[in-house]
Formats: sequence, C-alpha cells, structure tokens
Amino acid sequence: MLWDMRYVPPLLADFSVRSNDRANTRDPIQTLKDATSSITHVSMPDTGEIITGSLDGYIRAYDLRMGQLTEDLVGHPITSIAPSSNSPRDSLLVSCSDGRLRIFDRTDGSVLQTCEGHKVGQVRNKAVWGYGEGSVLTGDEEGRAWGYNILDVSDST
Repeated sequence: MLWDMRYVPPLLADFSVRSNDRANTRDPIQTLKDATSSITHVSMPDTGEIITGSLDGYIRAYDLRMGQLTEDLVGHPITSIAPSSNSPRDSLLVSCSDGRLRIFDRTDGSVLQTCEGHKVGQVRNKAVWGYGEGSVLTGDEEGRAWGYNILDVSDST
C-alpha cells in the first residue's frame, strides 16, 4: 500500500497520533490514543500500518485495514524504530534509552538480536539498517558512528 501523503500523522505531546487531511487541517480524520507517554517515533511501512515507539516502552502497530492494534512491551523508553525494508511485517529494529539496539521478530515479539556497547546517556539516538540488512548503524553521545554486524554482533566505531 502506498501512502497518500495528503494524510500525515504528526507526533504530539499529548501521547497521541492524529492523521489529518492536509486540505482540512482543523480536525483529525483519525486519532490513535493508546500511548501513556510521549510518542518518540512513527513509521509507516508499505504494509498499511502505522508503527509507533514511545517513552512508555511500548511498540504499537496499528493495522489500518484490519482495525487491529498489536502492542509489544520492550520495557525501556524507545528512541527510534525502523521496520526492515526487505520484510517489514517480520523484523523491526528498535533503539532504546538503555543503550541497546534490539531486533524484534514481529510475528511472535521475541528479540532476535541485541547490540550494545555504544553510550547514549541523555542523547536520543536513532538506529537504521545497513546495506542489505546485515548490519545496523547508530551514533553515541560522543558523536561517533557505530556499526554492528548483526550476524555475529561485532561492533566497529
């Protein structure tokens, strides 16, 4: 499903995601109000979903076609999420404020891989998939870039 960019879900401080029609900016056409803390990241892969990460430690996937919500508790405030571009329904890269990157199996919620070693402190770091999704990339509080080979969890700074 390709997103019609007339409908844009902004991040709001009131713990919700609101989809607005850009032609009518006054009233949202949909409001997602399940988070209990600030939403820190929103992703809209080509699966017909809106996936959010929030400071309450939850990943929430809203399947708009089926009208379903799936919640996974990570247990640490989430700073970024990145669905796999090769298989967005299967894998999700999650960066948390505890300084760990986790790759989740979206079918059962299990953690496939954990990467750690970079220091985040109070910095809100973002993680992204590397080329071919055999690695993940992030930064640390000292301004260094980190890459992790997710096949054997080795790091290189």
